[in-house]
Amino acid sequence: DNLYSHIVFLLKPLSRDNNRLICMNPYFVSNLLTEGAYNVVREAVKGTRKEQVLPEVWGDAFEKYIHLIFNETFGRLYHDNIQSPRGSDSIDGIIELNKSVLLIETKYPHWSYEARVTGRRDAVKAFILKFARYKPYKDRPGGKERKKKKGFGQIKQFIEDYNEGNYANKYDFSDKKIVPVVVLGESFPFDPLNIELMMNHIEDQNCMLRQENIGYPIILSAEEVEVIQSLVEAKDVDLFESIFLKYSNEMN
Repeated sequence: DNLYSHIVFLLKPLSRDNNRLICMNPYFVSNLLTEGAYNVVREAVKGTRKEQVLPEVWGDAFEKYIHLIFNETFGRLYHDNIQSPRGSDSIDGIIELNKSVLLIETKYPHWSYEARVTGRRDAVKAFILKFARYKPYKDRPGGKERKKKKGFGQIKQFIEDYNEGNYANKYDFSDKKIVPVVVLGESFPFDPLNIELMMNHIEDQNCMLRQENIGYPIILSAEEVEVIQSLVEAKDVDLFESIFLKYSNEMN
């Protein structure tokens, strides 16, 4: 057995010591209170025909929730359900501001226990691949090739279609900075090592376009989207844009 495994603390993040409660990790507590219900149901249906229903419904509900916030926050500046020139779904949304355009894709991939507890690089990469995929991919040697683009890969495809003039009658982003934004249901750690790993993977997956007007890929959590809503309601859209662009430029 692995003596350093923290999986037990994912299930029981609080331990009693006489009259005191000891918290191994505050994140484990918040995770149990929020995603814990999801994991209980997921384990109950694991191995059944309904195993894939829960993540699909959960992801759809999260996408609709983020859409609702963006729609209430930005009104006519927000466009959703973008269709590709081929008639299929493209990206989830576009926020057109004065100086910038935010291209939005919403994802709710789930961390594996291995990635969350051990931090193994290959396990973390498997998580990143769920929101940053452009090239065809096989999840194992000899496995079926997956061609569907994900997250930042979908945003890149939209930009390529835009550059080819396929959206000429709908959008004009000239003189504006284009910022790829993926909203994640489960947060991504923003320490230097994990950021470097994520950016290396985005490069390997060819998810970025080398254009002067395209900004650094940005990840937002649901909590940050809610903060954006509060900021815009309390102040205005221009203040949010100035703060967001400053953050984007610093990430570069």
